[in-house]
Amino acid sequence: MIDEIETIRDVWKDGPDTLCPADSYFSSSLDQPVLLRQGTDKYKPMSIYTMFKNLIDENPFHYALAYKKNLNDDWIKITFNDYWKMCHRAAKSFIQLGLQPSECVCILGFNAPQWFIAHLGAIIAGGVGCGIYTTNSVEQIEFILKDCKAKIVVVENAALLKKVVNCSKSLEISKIIQYSGEVENTHVLSWNEFMEHGIDVCDSDLSFREKTLAPNKCASLIYTSGTTGNPKAAMISHDNITYLVRYMCGASFLKKYEERFISYLPLSHIAAQLLDIFAPLNLGITVYFAQPDALKGSLNDTMRQVRPTYFFGVPRVWEKIQEKVQSNLNNLTGIKLSLFQWAQKVASQKIKASFKGESSICDPSFVAAKILVLNKVHKLLGLDKCRVFYSGAAPITKETLDFFINLGIPLCEVYGMSESTGPHSIGTAVANKVTSVGLLRQFNRSKLREKNAEGCGELLISGRHVFMGYLNDEEKTKEAFESEEWLRTGDEAKIINNYIFITGRLKEIIITAGGENIAPVPIEDNLKNELPSLISNCMLIGDKKKYLVILITLKCKLNPETGEPLDELNTECINYLESINSTSKNITDIIDNKDPIVYKAIEEGLKNANKKAPSRAANIQKFFILPRDFSLANGELGPTLKLRRPIVAKMYTDVIESLYKDN
Repeated sequence: MIDEIETIRDVWKDGPDTLCPADSYFSSSLDQPVLLRQGTDKYKPMSIYTMFKNLIDENPFHYALAYKKNLNDDWIKITFNDYWKMCHRAAKSFIQLGLQPSECVCILGFNAPQWFIAHLGAIIAGGVGCGIYTTNSVEQIEFILKDCKAKIVVVENAALLKKVVNCSKSLEISKIIQYSGEVENTHVLSWNEFMEHGIDVCDSDLSFREKTLAPNKCASLIYTSGTTGNPKAAMISHDNITYLVRYMCGASFLKKYEERFISYLPLSHIAAQLLDIFAPLNLGITVYFAQPDALKGSLNDTMRQVRPTYFFGVPRVWEKIQEKVQSNLNNLTGIKLSLFQWAQKVASQKIKASFKGESSICDPSFVAAKILVLNKVHKLLGLDKCRVFYSGAAPITKETLDFFINLGIPLCEVYGMSESTGPHSIGTAVANKVTSVGLLRQFNRSKLREKNAEGCGELLISGRHVFMGYLNDEEKTKEAFESEEWLRTGDEAKIINNYIFITGRLKEIIITAGGENIAPVPIEDNLKNELPSLISNCMLIGDKKKYLVILITLKCKLNPETGEPLDELNTECINYLESINSTSKNITDIIDNKDPIVYKAIEEGLKNANKKAPSRAANIQKFFILPRDFSLANGELGPTLKLRRPIVAKMYTDVIESLYKDN
């Protein structure tokens, strides 16, 4: 073992917080506990059960969850006390259904109280909760159910039930529970039937299960997106979660029993689980559930209703908000435009000063800017009560960060991964550098591996938040670590004055035929920033090639039901085209007619973007306009709206080859 790492071996008390004997920091089996890595003694090992119980003992009647069937209905609220009882009823029902300690319960559905209750109920019963993305194919679902040997599956509705039924013939599923919609399959339990199913299970039986819990046992499985193959299952322990939640809440200025949060990101993702399910058990946060079509347009309505006190969005969500504000801003003229621009300047100065710790609390100019302009914008967005603003799960552009700073919204980045139980480092509005992902921390440690001439190297991380290992894959688990202490993130980073800056994903780095290493995201962002009203997404190509080319998608309208991109350009894009004298109204017009005005605009944008390239090898030589935008519905974007590069490259193999046929 590592001499310099002081392993936590103490047994703090009998019951669910007793550490199980272990001889390794790694595990690839659900029933194999691990040693705990170094962390702060301030947070003793604790089970999720105990964290939840401590909150119930302190303030049982604070509201935990709020939901509504339809957007315009009244909120239905559940107290923490009732939430606790529901989770225990679910735990008893799982026991009655045959769930054994360390066995998996898989959950497939949109965010809802039942999702939370099923997940926590499985954990309290001594099992392991595992979310499955609703966008997964039948083949992917079958792989996950087989990999984790799940015998109990919870689904949202008939459509998702069909996916499970289609792959269940080759599996050992003993029971399926459906928590929404009419249940038509006699072999499926409705949610109410499920919750009554464990009524005969004795309290002593459940109490025995609770006492077998341990901080160093697995509580949750997080399956990676599986872009280039079958997904890997990151095993997350009770201590990973309870340690990080307590550490994170202490570092992010959240106040106990005073916060409101909106649950809308997929709960099979670690960020959503940590923020939506587990952090509220430590701080007494009230979680409001968005509508299932949140990412298709209704999220802003929910935000205006809830007025959250902190908000986490993936970059694409922040970009959509930016587009909404920019669209309104384009309509301003005269004194209103001048006033808005003045307020932006004041806000930028104020927030950048606060990042350096130089800000005055009662800045009269900033107060005036808030009253006259900024507060109105914040209210329109549903962010007028929000104090903490975060972006994570993918890189966000400096231009988007600056845009929100100019609105008086100090958007900070969170860096992490499934294997670090979510956040490893967190930027704050008090100590921050734009585009950094936060400061080096004492207990969540970071260092760089094999630094190059520019001071960039692979980011390695260590701490009690680092996962147990990959389920059923000892080899991949070993590959993930440089040593017992340090996890390899696969991200290239540099550290400047103790601030961490992520410069690229090592797997995404393009190595040209000439041996030049090129990070695609900054180059893609440069082009998008040249044509912000025209280009929606783009993807750089050039690995093992003599030069770089880029695939471009245009801003278009979306099908409100499916979220699929339409051929019709959106209003922002059409307004831009009219301003440059193009009459095109849809993507087909532009491609079929090779609209000379649009193509010239893109060529000019490329020319300007190439001026910002770090080298001549990083210049884009050719572009191609794709017939549709990237989307979650069509598979180019993952569940957190991250670009799935290998899938896009496979989709457009012929297009890419054509761009290299003639030099």
